[in-house]
Amino acid sequence: MSNQLIIPFKLSRPVDIKSSVKNYIERQHPETHPDAFRADVEEWEALRKDAISGGVHVSRINLLLRYQAQLVFILTKLPPDIGLEVSYDPVFRTRSTSPLSAPNLYLELVGTVFNLASLYCQLARSQDRSQPEGVKFATNYNLQASSALSHIVDTVLPSLQTSYGQPLPIDMTAPFFESLKWLTLAQAQECALGKAISSNARTGLLAKIAMRTAEHYKSSWSAIENSVPSVANAFPPEWRAHLQIKALQFEAFAHQQLSLDNNANGQYGEEVGRLQLAAGLAKQASEKANATSGVAKSVKDEVTKLRNDIAKELATSSKDNDLIYHKDVPAPEALPKIAGIDLAKATAIPELTQPSFLVGPSRESPIFGDLLAHGARAAVELYKDRLSNYIKDDIVDVQKGLDADISIKLHELSLPAALDALDKKIGLPPSLLAKAEDVRQNEGNKKIASLMQDVATIANHCKDAIHATARILETEAQQDAVFQFTFNGDPHISREASNHANHTLLQDTLKFQQAFMTATESDTQIRDAWLSWREAIDLLAGSEAEIESAVPASSSARSASSTILPYARELRRLLEELEDLKSSRAEVVNAARHMAAMDDIRRRIELEASAMERWVEVKPAMFEDTITSELEKYDKYHAQLEEGGQKQAALLKKIEVANTRFIDSRKRDPLVEQREQALATLYTAYNEYKKTIGDLSQGLEFYNKLSVVTTQLAENCRVWAAERDAEVKWVETRIDWRGN
Repeated sequence: MSNQLIIPFKLSRPVDIKSSVKNYIERQHPETHPDAFRADVEEWEALRKDAISGGVHVSRINLLLRYQAQLVFILTKLPPDIGLEVSYDPVFRTRSTSPLSAPNLYLELVGTVFNLASLYCQLARSQDRSQPEGVKFATNYNLQASSALSHIVDTVLPSLQTSYGQPLPIDMTAPFFESLKWLTLAQAQECALGKAISSNARTGLLAKIAMRTAEHYKSSWSAIENSVPSVANAFPPEWRAHLQIKALQFEAFAHQQLSLDNNANGQYGEEVGRLQLAAGLAKQASEKANATSGVAKSVKDEVTKLRNDIAKELATSSKDNDLIYHKDVPAPEALPKIAGIDLAKATAIPELTQPSFLVGPSRESPIFGDLLAHGARAAVELYKDRLSNYIKDDIVDVQKGLDADISIKLHELSLPAALDALDKKIGLPPSLLAKAEDVRQNEGNKKIASLMQDVATIANHCKDAIHATARILETEAQQDAVFQFTFNGDPHISREASNHANHTLLQDTLKFQQAFMTATESDTQIRDAWLSWREAIDLLAGSEAEIESAVPASSSARSASSTILPYARELRRLLEELEDLKSSRAEVVNAARHMAAMDDIRRRIELEASAMERWVEVKPAMFEDTITSELEKYDKYHAQLEEGGQKQAALLKKIEVANTRFIDSRKRDPLVEQREQALATLYTAYNEYKKTIGDLSQGLEFYNKLSVVTTQLAENCRVWAAERDAEVKWVETRIDWRGN
């Protein structure tokens, strides 16, 4: 039986790569036909099948290295979560442990590199260390196992932790892998020590090699002992005991060997002190080995022999010192420390640190080599979002704000109603007649009522879809509770609980519920505002005669004096100038919208992505300068709006001053004031009509989009619930079969 430990493989199960890739490409790359990557998928499936097949043979080293290289490249093209659920068992499986399952390609990468380390370790165990060649290979394989585990901790595990988004099981944490890294390094050093012993190396050198071996075993134990949270339960008790025994054994051996140097140099007191210290350490190791079930017999035999040898040497040297040399024996803490030296040093595995050694030009073709990296695709979407926000926030909202400033100020000044009342005492102003015609052509309140009905119909569809989703999740959770209760404690049955399995679906449902509630509150506000103006809008939709009858007419006998007309003409001129400024602003906004509609940054992103180092993980942040540069094209429109805003502010001040002069010059009578108020009400009613139409149109667009995503969510929930139900039926059928 070997006196070294082996690291078991992490077992995995087959997965449906084809369907996951097909669904991902259909969702994220609609311009690409999924069959375009059929060969890539087939190669991925074949590689994975071989990689998880197990078996200890040197030929599998290159296979696992190739698969990890392809995975590294795949992760430059695909995000970690493409819907491919992979699972890996704990290294040390028990009845109470369960596999880690997640739609995460970094989990697949960690599992692959770990199994590579396990393969190296098991190959080391299989060597005949009684032969020099076997010692050489065992040493190198252990060192490569240590390098692979170090690569997991330093390179792969951080990406898994970040993308997983929640605490990982203890056997997938850094302390767990660190302990195994130090173990394999210790075993490599132990092999090198064996070679040094067989080569009759000096005792002082053996002491230093042995001390470093003990230090590595201590480091392996300390990684477990000092871990937070503790990973101790991830290791069997006899495994932890083995680490402690080995650390004590080699420290004892180091002091025993150095005591021989002390004797040769006449340091008899120090010789006895070291042997006393070695005897104590060997005793602890022997007692630990005999008290722990499962410790290898070869380890127990080694420790027992070492203890007996040290005891004999201590008896002899103590007697000689007492009778002949009479040297003072120093206390253990007074003995000079033994400085350990490395005879076996782990170096990085080139194929892990540089996977391009295996995959790339003139080598194996990379899987998904022609697919646009998900980071580049995300950069395109990021640009679209930022452009949309820019157009809304810096263009359209600025226009709306400036237009609102005009409406508010003119409403305060009762313009142009005051001028219209003066210019045409009998009949209706042309501007009002034009607005009334607009309302009639758009069917007035009938149009609003129709839009409201359309909004309500689609809103109800969204509500039904959201309620259906919630019912599906609730029903499945109830069924799962029964399942968990029924099979609780059954070691052969493990199933993820609903509160974890449905996390994403439930979060989406809650998000859409909140969006729906906010929208319905907005619908109520729009309806209430419309009801307060419905009668005035009905009047605008009526005939010209009906409107005239509702607006008081000034006496035709009175005419504006020559002192009023100049002020009225100046005020009218300023209002026309303001209307021209507003029209110019609308043209700027339309030009920006047209440019945005034709804008396509994808080609530029593709070119820049293709120019990047092929093995670099392409991230959206890499295109930040490009996105900023492209958005700067729209700054000219924002600048034009800002300039127009400054002109508008100055013009509104002029209008306010001109209106004051106009009012002061005009001789008022009650009929004129009543006419102004009636006209002002109709102008405001028209503005409210247009605003309501716009709000309802936006609401209809919102509910149409919400209907699509909620319907898809409900369908996804139905498919997911059906799959979960099928799992339950399969388990029940399996239980019935076992019972029979």
